[in-house]
Amino acid sequence: MKPTVTVGAAAIIAFGVLLFIVSVTGGAIPADASVAAAVDAHRSAAPTIVFSFVTSLASTRAAIFLGLVIVLSLALVWRRPRAAIEYAAVVAAGSLVSTSLKAIVNRPRPPVDLVVGSPAVTASFPSGHTLAAATMAGGLAVVAIRLVHSRVTRVIVVASAATWTCAVAYSRLYLGYHWLTDVLASIMLGVALCTALLLVERPWNTAVMRT
Repeated sequence: MKPTVTVGAAAIIAFGVLLFIVSVTGGAIPADASVAAAVDAHRSAAPTIVFSFVTSLASTRAAIFLGLVIVLSLALVWRRPRAAIEYAAVVAAGSLVSTSLKAIVNRPRPPVDLVVGSPAVTASFPSGHTLAAATMAGGLAVVAIRLVHSRVTRVIVVASAATWTCAVAYSRLYLGYHWLTDVLASIMLGVALCTALLLVERPWNTAVMRT
């Protein structure tokens, strides 16, 4: 339990630092501008297609659809209604926090000439797509950790969740919709929310899936 608390606390502190920096500066910091320029200079056709597809899978519509599928599967197929409720709560909390922070911080997006596609109309901080990916994939990883006995399976699921979250985060950078600090803050928020879910009283029931 202690490592989980440590990870959660570290994520919250890291997010707090990023929030403070963004709030004080108001715009992009040197690291943001450097990364954005480097990504823009190395864009090509094939990666653009790939990352456009990746980012589309973390859109609001896709997140709602996938979230409902996961919640219903947990509740009806795996017969874990409490897991379904807690998973939905974490994803919903991520969405609420993202929407609230965008309105409060109101950070400008990267310049339109860096964007591949239609410009976004909402504020930049934090990245909603990245936070959605982090809470959805991370929440699913928590379910696996709590219900799956095999360590190998747990590691694979957690690694997959981390990989997907990073892929979505990079897609937002690559397509020019966010600054580096936007996606980093979202990853930290996602980690914090998922560790909070992991710390909720367990188990959901005495049955444990073994693989």
